Amino acid sequence: MRCAVDIQRGMAESDAELPADRRIEFRLGINLGDVIVDCDDIYGDRVNVAARLEGLAEPSGICVSRVVRDRVRDKLDLSFEDMGEGQVKNIARPVRVFRTAAPAGHSTASVALALPD
Repeated sequence: MRCAVDIQRGMAESDAELPADRRIEFRLGINLGDVIVDCDDIYGDRVNVAARLEGLAEPSGICVSRVVRDRVRDKLDLSFEDMGEGQVKNIARPVRVFRTAAPAGHSTASVALALPD
């Protein structure tokens, strides 16, 4: 989580003087759990959920699963906005999504996104 926030802050700082159309804005999705490693590839439900979370994040934003939020919410100076629970592609059960906001003055996101149907 610290790394993700540091990446977003670093990108915002390095792109601050650039016009909006020249900025690089990453979307990050973080999930926790076992993954399957096969040579140079990783896969499994945990990887799929992280990929779907990344797709829900806004540019320069971070979305995390409930398990990630539960693990770090009292350990880091971050706030989490509950975006609700919804179905995501190729995952059988609903996923609770949280948008992450950095401490004051270091926002990583500005607009809540609705989960797709």
